[in-house]
Amino acid sequence: MKEKDFQQMVEDTAHTLGWMASHSHLPFFDTAGWPDLALVHPKKHRFMVRELKVTKKNGQVPSPRPLQWSWLTALAEAGVDAEVWTWPHDH
Repeated sequence: MKEKDFQQMVEDTAHTLGWMASHSHLPFFDTAGWPDLALVHPKKHRFMVRELKVTKKNGQVPSPRPLQWSWLTALAEAGVDAEVWTWPHDH
């Protein structure tokens, strides 16, 4: 599965479950390292960000780049639910 397909699956599932999902499709508007998705559930009053990774054909699970880890760590330390989801492990 390609990362964009995994992302679409996550977004579709999120919408079905009442979450609002945001992903910039224009890279020049993104902040380098910012997680792939920002999700908010207006009724549950929850906010989370997720970096998405897809396991390679050889079974290797890619790690977030250093700047991505910096964002995830800083967000988590600020109290944001910030994690990495990996296909197929976290589907």
